[in-house]
Amino acid sequence: ALVDNFSHEMQTPLSVLASAIQHLRQHGRPGTELEILQEATIALSRLSIVVAEMVDLAKIECGILRPALEWCDTGDFLKEWLGDRTEETNGHRVDLVLPAAPVYIRVDTRLFTTALDNILRNAVRHAPVGTTIHITAEMTGDRMAIRVADEGPGIPADEQGRIFERFYRGAGSLPGGLGLGLAVAQQFVKLMDGALTVGSRPE
Repeated sequence: ALVDNFSHEMQTPLSVLASAIQHLRQHGRPGTELEILQEATIALSRLSIVVAEMVDLAKIECGILRPALEWCDTGDFLKEWLGDRTEETNGHRVDLVLPAAPVYIRVDTRLFTTALDNILRNAVRHAPVGTTIHITAEMTGDRMAIRVADEGPGIPADEQGRIFERFYRGAGSLPGGLGLGLAVAQQFVKLMDGALTVGSRPE
C-alpha cells in the first residue's frame, strides 16, 4: 500500500509538470525562457526516472512485481525500441545486428524496455560523443544473447562485480544519478528468467 501510494503521489504531479512544461515550450518566446524550460525538462526527466526506479525496486523487494510474459520477435522488438530512442542516443551512432531469421522470446515488454533503456543510458553516458554503440542479438545455444557494447573507457575488473549493486557508483563516475539504473535492469532481467552480466573488451 505504501509503495502504491508513493507511486501515485509522485507520478501525478510529475505528469502535470511535464504537461505544463511541454505547453510552455510550444508557446513560449524564443531565447532565455525556452532555455530555462529545456533545463527544466531535463531535470524533470531525471526525477521521473529516479522515482520509477525506486518504486520498481521497492515492488521487487515486496514481492509484488510479477512479469507478464508474452512472445515477441526479438528483431522487431529491438528495431521498434531503438527507433523510439533517437533523442536518447545523444550524438552516438548505433549499430544494430539482428538474427537473419525471426527468433521469438518470452518477455514482459515493460520490464524488458526499462532494462534496455537503463543499459543504453549507461552506455551513452560513459562513451565519448560520436562513438558507436554496438547492439547485437544472436542465439547462444537455446538462449537469446543481447549485447550492448560501447567505446568508453571500460570498467575496471575490481568494479565489475559491484556495478549491479544499488547506489553503487564507480570511481570517476560523472555527476548525477543514484546508481540505481543497472540494479533495476538486473532485477528485471532476473524476473524474466534471464541473466545480466558485464565485461570489458580487450580493445
